[in-house]
Amino acid sequence: LTFFSYNKGMKKRRGYTFIEVLVVVAIIILVAALGSNVFQTVQSHTALRSTTGSIMEALRIARQQSMASLNDSRHGIYLDSEKYVIFQGATYDPNDAKNILYKLDNFIEISDIDLAGSDEVVFQKITGAPSQAGTFKIRLISSPTVAETIQILSSGQVQISDEAETPSARVTDTRHVHLDMGSIKNRQTLTFIFHEPYKADS
Repeated sequence: LTFFSYNKGMKKRRGYTFIEVLVVVAIIILVAALGSNVFQTVQSHTALRSTTGSIMEALRIARQQSMASLNDSRHGIYLDSEKYVIFQGATYDPNDAKNILYKLDNFIEISDIDLAGSDEVVFQKITGAPSQAGTFKIRLISSPTVAETIQILSSGQVQISDEAETPSARVTDTRHVHLDMGSIKNRQTLTFIFHEPYKADS
């Protein structure tokens, strides 16, 4: 089967064969399919980063609420493969009406939870220290290697795991001393002794 076209003088031109038409159509379909796959990949990666940011923000909110002793209670986050929950109290109660539940997109999951065998983290009042430090991943179900790892530090701060600083990368000042609230909160008087008295420039 061959398609022909004619000019005004009815002079026959070379037409397009059916095979050529099929090849063009196939190329168009292939380009459209590739474009759709690229779009879906970009969309899923964007959703993964957005979900990671939302979970990190939820952890920060729970910590801030604990540090402020909101409702005279501790607050925490419960993690599940399909959801995460901000809760109030020393442990997660699925029947608590004050729970704030967030469902994940159906192509994203929470996995590899490494929180000392627990699937929740609770922050202490005042200090904001977590019940346990550790990590967990947010990943694409269809591509498990495409993932973000959230790290909860012993201080209660949260970060993406690959943002962690190594000791050699940090500038430290040995003159600074860390004071633990637990050791000073019941004291009425604090005495500081400086072994190297300050000397004013002459």
